[in-house]
Amino acid sequence: MLLDWMMNIENNQNLLFSEFLSLSKMNGYEATVGLASLLESKETTTCSFVQFLKNQGAIPFCLTNVPQGLLSYITSNPLYGTTKNPWDFSRTPGGSSGGEAALLAAGGSVFGIGNDLVGSLRIPAAFCGLVTLKPTQDRLHESAMNPGLPGRGRLGLSSGFFTKNVEDQEFLLRQIVGNPKYHQMCPYSSLSPLLSTNDSLKKPVIGWFVDDGFGVVAPSNRRAVEETIEKLRTQGYEIKEFKMNDIDEKFQSYTVADMLFRNVMPDNGDYMSEMYSGEPYDRFMSHFIRLVRFKQVFIIRWLAQYVLLPLIQFTPFKSKQVLCLGNAYNANPSCVRQNQEKTDAFKFKWIKYWKNLGIDALICPSFITPAQPYEYPVQLSTGVFITGLFNMLDCPAGIVPVSPVREKENDKLETKEDFILKLQSKAIKETTGMPNAVQIVTLPNHEEMCLNVMKTVEKLTDGVQNLKWKSENQTIWTNGDSFECFERVDKPTIVCKP
Repeated sequence: MLLDWMMNIENNQNLLFSEFLSLSKMNGYEATVGLASLLESKETTTCSFVQFLKNQGAIPFCLTNVPQGLLSYITSNPLYGTTKNPWDFSRTPGGSSGGEAALLAAGGSVFGIGNDLVGSLRIPAAFCGLVTLKPTQDRLHESAMNPGLPGRGRLGLSSGFFTKNVEDQEFLLRQIVGNPKYHQMCPYSSLSPLLSTNDSLKKPVIGWFVDDGFGVVAPSNRRAVEETIEKLRTQGYEIKEFKMNDIDEKFQSYTVADMLFRNVMPDNGDYMSEMYSGEPYDRFMSHFIRLVRFKQVFIIRWLAQYVLLPLIQFTPFKSKQVLCLGNAYNANPSCVRQNQEKTDAFKFKWIKYWKNLGIDALICPSFITPAQPYEYPVQLSTGVFITGLFNMLDCPAGIVPVSPVREKENDKLETKEDFILKLQSKAIKETTGMPNAVQIVTLPNHEEMCLNVMKTVEKLTDGVQNLKWKSENQTIWTNGDSFECFERVDKPTIVCKP
């Protein structure tokens, strides 16, 4: 265990002494974010997060892959190719920190780091069987980082860790959260350290939901939450159902989703369109990039909003989620202001409902599916509502693996003639044995409670076993190709694909 190794280091004040660290950007090295236009540019600064870890003795040893432009949960770009999920090479490890998660899941690193804007830590952790915690933004602020989306709306951007267990997660967070030396490097980061997670003998009250009112989660992801809640109930925890559409009649789930998507692109995609201009399109992101660029042409935008979207409900492509995403358009600066005002009002209503319900933590699905084949993340982009919601609320949100996906449990998903649900039904086929996790959420600045519940869930559930290397079949890198061999604990054969 990482913690055991660190605590046995004698006569050394740097607690991460000689620990190898993978990352996505560093001073003196290219940080292309998958864009050809940045190939010749080298970083002139190291972000405060990485610099602090280096000061603690960590040794950066490699850069990991990210999506083209960062804004996706498919880690693929034209420069470095497509990152595979080590659990199943036909599926993505998630994104945007997918390269980091894949490396750790494959045993190539001791811990990983990343950022989370609408799930960039949590989605890869859920897809790869890892633990992570997205803190409140100012609890672990970061300077000199790539913001992913400059000028975004009311969305908390957080930095955090990937680990194999909650104990290591807590240990790493304790080294940096509230650390005066880190605060000197990044004054926007809080000086409040993590308190002990075992101070209270009173069991926390747990809220839960499997239906956010907007998307539909896969049977495996629903089962993960329901079984976790039952195990907590049998241990004497008070359980209360959390109903999203009971928060306030003005803030039904589709309204909240509309607010989220407008906050993601307050400029209606102008920044992204310029970023992708002149770039080769990644094969798995090409549809998304074209849509972003077409949206800048007024006549196409007008036709889409006032002609195509109203008609889509009468076609085979009908979907309420598609309509919601398509209508999330800010016509002028006043619309941006109004959306931010609505977001602030929703935060107030959320906390009021939470406190009236009397809960300390919330358990909900980690995502709408387990790890998906490469062609689906762009088509199922509305799925980020279940993770992006907690960036908009700036709540701590952690991921804990609770079990593998069981045989045949994802064979059938009720689609109700919905285009998105039909795609989702295809994406979850043949996921038996893939990691399955839950998401644990607390109020802003309550990371200690989040970690406490994460530890309890980890103890009560089965989790997922680590992938094992076959010593005679180490990963071999050739010119642009990799041949990787891992032993799946749940399968007697070796997973080995070029």
